[in-house]
Amino acid sequence: MKKSLLGLVVAALTIVGCQNYDDQFDDLNNKITSLATQVSELSGLSAAIQAVGDRVTALESATAQELAEILGEVSGLQAQLSSIETVTAEVDDLNNEVDMILGKLNELLEQAAVINQDVVITSVAQLEYVESLMALDPSEDNTFVDGDGADATRQYILSGNLTVDAEFTTTSTATAADLQTRLDNVLDRFATVIAPDGGTGVRLDSGPTASAGVALDLAAMSFVQGPVTLEGANDIAIDKLAALTATLTLGQGGAIAFPGLNQVGDVMITATDTITSIDFSSVATGGVIQTAAGELVSAALAGDVNLGKLDLPATVTLNKATSIQAGGAPSGVTIAAAAADPVMLMDTTPFASTGAISITAKGSIHMNVTGATTITLTSSEGAIQLNSLTGTGSNVTLSASQTIHATALKANGGGITASGSEVHLPALASNDALAVLTATAVDLSALAENDGGLTVNKALAITLPKLKASAATITTVATTLDAPLLVTGTNTGSINIGMGATVHVGSLTATRVLATGDLHNLLVLQLNQQASDLDFSSAASLTTLRYTGKKITPVAEGSQSNQVTITGANTKLKDVSFPAYDGKENHLGTLTVTGTAIGTLSTGGVILNTNVVNNNALTAITIGHAHLNGELATTITVSGNASLTTLDLSSMNKVKAITVTGNGKISTITAPALTQLAEPVADIDVEVSGNALVGAYTSAVSGTETSPYAKAKVHYQASVASLLGFIAKYEAQDRPAGVSTITYNIDIDKTTPYTQSYDAGTQTWSETAGTATPSTLSSQMDADVASQQGSDNTHGTADDNSDNNTNAGSGISSAEEVAGTATTTS
Repeated sequence: MKKSLLGLVVAALTIVGCQNYDDQFDDLNNKITSLATQVSELSGLSAAIQAVGDRVTALESATAQELAEILGEVSGLQAQLSSIETVTAEVDDLNNEVDMILGKLNELLEQAAVINQDVVITSVAQLEYVESLMALDPSEDNTFVDGDGADATRQYILSGNLTVDAEFTTTSTATAADLQTRLDNVLDRFATVIAPDGGTGVRLDSGPTASAGVALDLAAMSFVQGPVTLEGANDIAIDKLAALTATLTLGQGGAIAFPGLNQVGDVMITATDTITSIDFSSVATGGVIQTAAGELVSAALAGDVNLGKLDLPATVTLNKATSIQAGGAPSGVTIAAAAADPVMLMDTTPFASTGAISITAKGSIHMNVTGATTITLTSSEGAIQLNSLTGTGSNVTLSASQTIHATALKANGGGITASGSEVHLPALASNDALAVLTATAVDLSALAENDGGLTVNKALAITLPKLKASAATITTVATTLDAPLLVTGTNTGSINIGMGATVHVGSLTATRVLATGDLHNLLVLQLNQQASDLDFSSAASLTTLRYTGKKITPVAEGSQSNQVTITGANTKLKDVSFPAYDGKENHLGTLTVTGTAIGTLSTGGVILNTNVVNNNALTAITIGHAHLNGELATTITVSGNASLTTLDLSSMNKVKAITVTGNGKISTITAPALTQLAEPVADIDVEVSGNALVGAYTSAVSGTETSPYAKAKVHYQASVASLLGFIAKYEAQDRPAGVSTITYNIDIDKTTPYTQSYDAGTQTWSETAGTATPSTLSSQMDADVASQQGSDNTHGTADDNSDNNTNAGSGISSAEEVAGTATTTS
């Protein structure tokens, strides 16, 4: 019994013909006997042997593979026992246990047997011969001679080729039904076929026609080493076939199904005109499926095609197939599947293709390809998923009616064109070749650089949260472009957007970076870290500007040179602000707002020079910006703004120049704060005139030999007091001689004229309001010769109280006028 057991297993393992097993059994028996002389490490080996014994005892039946595994374990135990050198009494017990194991295996062997020769059944005589090999009784429908239940389940391992042609069942004198029953009972007992190298393997032919042959059923066959060929007009059932190592050739039509097949070599289908569906869904390891060399083509196949992990040949034309599922296409493939939904190429692990992949399908297309020379996918009614594609070495063209996903695509080096309802490329970080995306929604959330050109059609909103650099053009019809980190290149028109757009970027190299027509139609612009100068004179439709300038480092005088110029062409601009962004304040060298229709203006962060000129609709300025230590002191000019009524500069520090002129309605001015002054090396200049400040002026009276000289008096409100306080603070500084100057001219625009008269009796002066229309302080001072001459009635001497004889047209513009002629009454 030991010999029959080991002979079977060795035959199954070595896959050869007849061998001399006696020497092998004798060798094994001798090795088991030698256990009596080896006793060390017995406790661990005893447990291992017990485990093998328990496994064998639990078996009701065993396949050749299971028998081989058990033999391997027994051999392993024998190898360990062979190293034991000490003899103990326990060896006998181990020998007994091994004998028990082998005895149980012998019982299992009674359910199986090995035939070591080719089996050919193409006639009744050959059938009878095989029946005799299996000890079958044809008179009892090929039941075993002893007829017991155990024998009736016996299965065979065939070490050789199996060839069956069922045509003889309908051409012999015996009835076809009887012969079919006998043939099936023979075929049902083949579980494994181990064909010799270069052999024909298993060749089954069910007959050329339905009336010249019968259906075949191999109910037990699960493993074939070698090829398998199935052909004939009648069905062949081989449902338990789990693995074959060579080519499977199918010459049968109808529904081709191998639901249990896990491993196969190549698959060749020759009955292309009659197949209706293909099911290899369980194949996990396989070669290529073809109908002819390099192609899988069938005009008749109109059902599902599930190829498991079988690979595809170069050409696949299955235009009537309702679905196609396969493994990969490592050498490339062109698939025409006009009715298929879906088409799926999903290998066990993502695959790379050395050729081109082109798929045309009705429904969705899914592939786990990592890359190919070119990829062209067209889905007329479905989606596309390429979630293993990592890069585009060459062009990728995708067209779908639904969504497109390529979630692992990190780099576009060869170009990509994608058109669908949505395009999702969430991992695409670098775009080095042209990308043309057409969809209502586009996901480019990881895109950091655009050197190849990006065109987005249909989408009205594009968000690029990580895009930092764009040396190539961005073209889109979107009305919202949100790229808060983007610093554009220098090429003209590198951002081409839709009509009436909102653009949010980090920094524009220049306004010309926006295409000319787009800049003209731009509605909202937000800049987060703008570094270079911008002129918005061409942005005729701009309504909102949010500007955050970049701080230029290292800080030095004149380094913060970026400028913003907004002109009268911006007739629709209503909202301008300078907010902080992402914790970083605005930094701007010069802001010029001139001739616009802006209604309100708010500043923030750092602005060194502010020029707000001739903006007739401007009603309010909110000053929120500050100076920058290490830079030049700040300046502000507010002139010609016809609707502005107040100006509050109190939030500003280190101001060196103030110009407030020609604002016909400004009646209140608050000077900058006095807590932080510009350094004494700065030239200080204040020019205030042509506004709506209110005050009064009492002309001086020349002295005579009998009446005293009366100084002129200026009566002013808090605005002038604030400005004079600002000037006085600087005059109080310890200023180096010849290094800097302090100049000023403060005119009061609606000055009521007063006169004064002397009462000789009381020797006092009194003031009387005149009846003339209020005029500018400067004009009244120009006319006041007495003040210009002083008490000695002579121009150009130290007692002169006004410099208007040489500085005509000025208001309060000298220390003498401040100290000698001005009072602080309201």
